[in-house]
Amino acid sequence: MTRRNSGRTWEARCAHECIRLHKEGVATMTRMATHHHGGIPSVDPKVDFIGALHPFGRLVAFDCKSGTGVLTKQQRTYLAHLTRAGALAFVYHSDGYVQVVSENGDLEEKIKVTSWVEIT
Repeated sequence: MTRRNSGRTWEARCAHECIRLHKEGVATMTRMATHHHGGIPSVDPKVDFIGALHPFGRLVAFDCKSGTGVLTKQQRTYLAHLTRAGALAFVYHSDGYVQVVSENGDLEEKIKVTSWVEIT
């Protein structure tokens, strides 16, 4: 039996949410591609979405996690660097919670949301 990757399903749902937010003039987000080098996934820190809030352009970066998924050390460090630069960086969980990444890479308390944009 092939295991279904529910993380990819959650990422797709997040992509549709970002499209809706763009149409509403709230944010412009881009889904980041997974990079491969010769068929091997890149070790570069990658998050699922990066973009900006309207109208002032504050950078937003987040990773979608489903089930028991956790940030890698590289993702956490990358998001912490963005936070220190003034970005809004967080993890968006499929159970409807957001955890903001602090400047030192710690995850703050879970915030229950219906859409990630509520934390802005």
